[in-house]
Amino acid sequence: FIHAYTPTGNGSYWTTQVYVYAPFFAYLMVPLTLLPHWGALTAWDLLNVAFLVFSVYAALRAAGLRPGAAMLLVLAAASAVTLPVHREWDLGQSDLLVMALICAALWLRSAGRAGLAGLVLGAGCAVKPELLLLALFLLWRRDFRFGLAAALSTVVLGLAPFLLLGQRAWSDFWTAWSFWSDQYLPFLHNESPKGVLVRLFTLNPVAHPLTVAPGAVTVLWIVVVVVVLVLTVAVTSTRPMRRDALSLLEVGLAIEAIMLVSPLTERPYFLFLLIPLIGLFCWVREVGVAGLFERRATVAAVLLWVLLAGPAEIAEYVFDTGVTVQSHAAPLFTLLTPVYMWVTVAAFVFQLLVVAHIRGLRLVPAVGATLRGAPALLLAWLGDAVTALGVHKPSSVATR
Repeated sequence: FIHAYTPTGNGSYWTTQVYVYAPFFAYLMVPLTLLPHWGALTAWDLLNVAFLVFSVYAALRAAGLRPGAAMLLVLAAASAVTLPVHREWDLGQSDLLVMALICAALWLRSAGRAGLAGLVLGAGCAVKPELLLLALFLLWRRDFRFGLAAALSTVVLGLAPFLLLGQRAWSDFWTAWSFWSDQYLPFLHNESPKGVLVRLFTLNPVAHPLTVAPGAVTVLWIVVVVVVLVLTVAVTSTRPMRRDALSLLEVGLAIEAIMLVSPLTERPYFLFLLIPLIGLFCWVREVGVAGLFERRATVAAVLLWVLLAGPAEIAEYVFDTGVTVQSHAAPLFTLLTPVYMWVTVAAFVFQLLVVAHIRGLRLVPAVGATLRGAPALLLAWLGDAVTALGVHKPSSVATR
């Protein structure tokens, strides 16, 4: 399919069904081949329901809650009615498994089992390599054992299968990935900022571009990455994770950041927004809604959930029709169509404000301090990294 591909039509060629994951995920699926076809599909469907319920439970435990059956079922049901989860169940993809692995890793880390937590997170990253950025976030937080274990296990689990499969599999893997990271990016439902920029500034079979300027794609994408990185670093703490709502909120913020900087973010991926929403639930349950900020935050969180439960996807289908039209309005529809992306931007900004509020920071001054103190912050991290990787243990953990 890849070698015979010719850019024609309006993007309907993306309906092909091909395997694009690393071999590690295929090995995870091998037990299902022991079942008949209908049995394998049924088992995978049931597992995906279990993955969702377990993700909710593990995230709550990571935040320090021990949920009863009623709380767990209500939150799992609220998660289940969101359309990204519906889309995932419809397609039968890997995202719920990956979310379960992420939440399991956070739960294990909160229980003090950093090495095992890193291995579990690495298994998720081996399926979705863009999540390796989460390991880098953990390293920045001085959670060195967790982050290093996650990074190392990602590399081992991602590459080891090629030792068994040989050079041909390695070559085919990179052929598929180079296609999906280049020609696939204009796909209409690639809802990352880079996907939108590719549709706006390159000739592609999906959308009528605003102008043809491929260099603008790279420049603007780098700007997005830098802005998201600075904002995330400005409000998050530089201490290892704890068993509290703030740690889950900060991980949720990092996940939203990854979704915005990743070159490819498709509709099912937005089910990962459930992790920060669960973090918000844990925080509100902990502090109550007596304060004005807490009440506003609760309303905003409910609004985000409502958007994920239907309106965001309905709006996308309304705007989709204007993207391929050869008119001056087409670029406007290209900007409006990725509603899930705009929901993620709103969720990211909202999460920034909540984390800053909890930590007693003001967002703009925190960003300014981060920019001015960037060299000192980097040197401090290098010092902590050297100490953590050396023979002697640090006497204290630097916090900010």
